[in-house]
Amino acid sequence: MAVVAQVPTRLGAIRAIPRRFVVAGILALWLLIFAVFRGHQTLALAAADLTGLHRWFNDVNDSIGADRNSNPLFLYFFNEIRLVIDNLVTFIQSLISQPSSGRGVPQIGWLGVVGIVGYLSWALGNVRVALLAMACFTFFGLQGLWQESMDTLALTLSAVFVSLLIGIPLGVWAGMSDRANRIMTPFLDFMQTMPTFVYLAPLTLFFLIGPASATIATLIYAAPPAIRITAHAIRSVPATTVEAAYSLGSTRRQTLTKVLLPMSKRTVVMGINQTIMAALAM
Repeated sequence: MAVVAQVPTRLGAIRAIPRRFVVAGILALWLLIFAVFRGHQTLALAAADLTGLHRWFNDVNDSIGADRNSNPLFLYFFNEIRLVIDNLVTFIQSLISQPSSGRGVPQIGWLGVVGIVGYLSWALGNVRVALLAMACFTFFGLQGLWQESMDTLALTLSAVFVSLLIGIPLGVWAGMSDRANRIMTPFLDFMQTMPTFVYLAPLTLFFLIGPASATIATLIYAAPPAIRITAHAIRSVPATTVEAAYSLGSTRRQTLTKVLLPMSKRTVVMGINQTIMAALAM
């Protein structure tokens, strides 16, 4: 017991050391190591020199590029994902900005885009929001930035669509299963905290530079709000209501579609809003 009692005392004594002494000690240790090992494995690496790790990464990059059209993993997985996302972004672009021959639907054009934006802003907000949104979109065209703005809008809409397509079902699963929620939480924390360029480079390696990589990078950042808020919405439904549904003979699926989702739809809409904001922030 005496040994256990001494441990917190020693930790408190260590924490009581002034920070300037700690910094001075680290600096002195660094100078000592520099003096001892000066000239031995401490010289700067020239810009043109490559280490073994660099060469290994280059070999991996070359092998992936050579096997992109022959490896089954690329042929039936990565390339298919890239093709689907590229076609989705291209379809939205051709619909709102870029003409395309042989289209199955008429082109909306700039006037149609402004009108749809104004109507949605009025239906979901109010007249002032609608006028502001229409003025902003008209300003894009007057500044000669319509094409670039619509390309960004197409990419954002694609990312939001895919994020919600994946995020809402996962959020429902996490809301109904404690185990699924525990498994997803570390991944969601990683997706929201890591800088974009950490996973953008590997994405371009597997999906090439283009709409697919940009959409997936936006998806990684924009999907967690939809998953978290949907799970919170499902868990916020009163337990007595769920028990009443089960006691009346409802199955798990009926309880989900008739009780949980209708009672949590306001919070789920908030998750959709946060997903859109996160996609725009990217």
